Amino acid sequence: MSEEGRIVPYNSGIDFVCISHCKPAYTELLVKSIHKYVSDVDYTIYIVNNYIDLEKERKELNEIFGDDDKVVILDGVNQSATTHVGDDGTFRQGGKEWIGWMDGCHVVAGSKYGEWGYAVGLTAGSRQYVCALDNDAIFLTKWGHSVLELANKYFFISNRWDPGNLFKEAKDHEPHLGMARPMFWLMKRHNMEKHNMYPDCSYRDLWGNITLYAQAMNKQFLILQNSYWTDTMRKRYDINKKFTEQFHVSPKEHVVNIPYGEQAWLVDKPFFFHQTRGAYRGDDKLEEWLREAGKYLEEN
Repeated sequence: MSEEGRIVPYNSGIDFVCISHCKPAYTELLVKSIHKYVSDVDYTIYIVNNYIDLEKERKELNEIFGDDDKVVILDGVNQSATTHVGDDGTFRQGGKEWIGWMDGCHVVAGSKYGEWGYAVGLTAGSRQYVCALDNDAIFLTKWGHSVLELANKYFFISNRWDPGNLFKEAKDHEPHLGMARPMFWLMKRHNMEKHNMYPDCSYRDLWGNITLYAQAMNKQFLILQNSYWTDTMRKRYDINKKFTEQFHVSPKEHVVNIPYGEQAWLVDKPFFFHQTRGAYRGDDKLEEWLREAGKYLEEN
């Protein structure tokens, strides 16, 4: 089927795009969940290797995915200038910030590296839909054409809404001027390419520019029910409950047995689980994630 604004037709199916950095075991489990739960639709998985040591990390990814004909590994960007990895596996970015030109938001290195990495991954494929994913996440249930029908109805689908007053250093940070988050993000490629609108850090944070466009043009988008904005998180960031309760579900309903993270629901069913800050956590939390999320995938 041909699409306006593109010379050649799109291929059917989904291009999944994930950025891997330093800890490929996260990406391995994510890919396992895609293979297990994405059904009735063709797909390709693009793994962008944002690296500290290109040769070492590329070799690790090739050893994991070399025989997987649905996976394409792409060289991303060098993160070594600002990245510090502790002896316990903790991971932090230091030193440099960028300022978003639209609203003056302060953007940390991890988001900017994500912008450059997605510029590689999102332009590599040619399928009708694109799905961006954080690497420290898994799907929780089978899905396919029925979800793509929602992607046809909405400008995009996102796992979480962050209210605008979270971005306190930015201009015009009223609660309703927030942004959809891209830990899970699904949209028609046509919606991205027609407007030459790839995710950047110009507004709020990475991918905020696409939320801004959708709000400015009155495009409907879908935010999934999500457990992120607990009382603890709202108090930490001084967010009033009324700005998040529309989407909030209690973390007591989590199906992965870890004491943190966020879960998203689609049509009242557990759909997606995000460990949160996976690459930044220590090796003990990686082991816990592999054990508990891996157990879920084996048993469900």
